[in-house]
Amino acid sequence: MKILLVLVLALLGSFFLPDGNLTDFVINHLPVSGDGEEGMDNLAMTVILIKALLSGVGAYLLLTLLHWLRNRPNK
Repeated sequence: MKILLVLVLALLGSFFLPDGNLTDFVINHLPVSGDGEEGMDNLAMTVILIKALLSGVGAYLLLTLLHWLRNRPNK
């Protein structure tokens, strides 16, 4: 169940992350090799990988927070 929830949250997170900001970050801070179409393909793949990484980390942190809130000791 937790695996399915992480996958759903990661997919939703990658869907709602803005492409423009990540593309600007990649263009300004990361070297992308290639010429013409190959370079654009490399840029798009780099942006997709960063979106997947960010949404996966966000989903994991959200689930960890929810687990902590449900299982914390009552005072």
